[in-house]
Amino acid sequence: MRRFYWWTTTKVLKIRARPSNAHLDKLHANWIREKEKPPEKIDAERWQQAFENYDDAVEQLFEPFRKGEVVPEGYLGADFRLLLTPHRPNYIYYPEMTDVIMPFDIPMSMAVSERIAKILRRFGAEEQAVQLIPVPVYEETTGLYLGRFYLVHYLLRVSGVIVLGEGLETVRIEVARSAVPDAPLFRVQDVETWTKPEEVVREDVRAALEGAGITGCRFVPIVRVR
Repeated sequence: MRRFYWWTTTKVLKIRARPSNAHLDKLHANWIREKEKPPEKIDAERWQQAFENYDDAVEQLFEPFRKGEVVPEGYLGADFRLLLTPHRPNYIYYPEMTDVIMPFDIPMSMAVSERIAKILRRFGAEEQAVQLIPVPVYEETTGLYLGRFYLVHYLLRVSGVIVLGEGLETVRIEVARSAVPDAPLFRVQDVETWTKPEEVVREDVRAALEGAGITGCRFVPIVRVR
């Protein structure tokens, strides 16, 4: 039986981005405008409503992705992109890029570089487990184009148990042997709690990714197949 690994991002070198198009940018700017007013001028109700308007628009755009079905090519629109943005608490941004970006607000846990996408394709991931959706990435404050990444939309989803430890860190992922597919990677949905889904990769895929020297993620051997 092959071993599997939890595929997640590094704790320190973490690049984050938000979804962007003309409509979302307008709503996001309004939210940030309300949020960054001087404390004595902040209207909590207006601030909350501005955030909800933005959040609702993102939810509506990405609703098809939550169903785990193939999304039509071009669904997100020609102007969709990811923006590296400083407008979030605890946001850490390093000038050097990594091979993995964590998108805010959307049902995909990561966007990956061309290097990672190429390896996933080599193992047949697009045919068996995921849809790789190309999106351009820009730095929000400068408008600098940083390259093309791929949203990893999981089509293969397996029920399991995700156990959290201190700080809500995942410490164990349990999957029934009968549920484990012969696929290079898949997403585990917790059967009992609200715990967010976690990504799992097969040992040979992990070895190929690490062998390529990818940055911005880690592979943790906490997946138990019973």
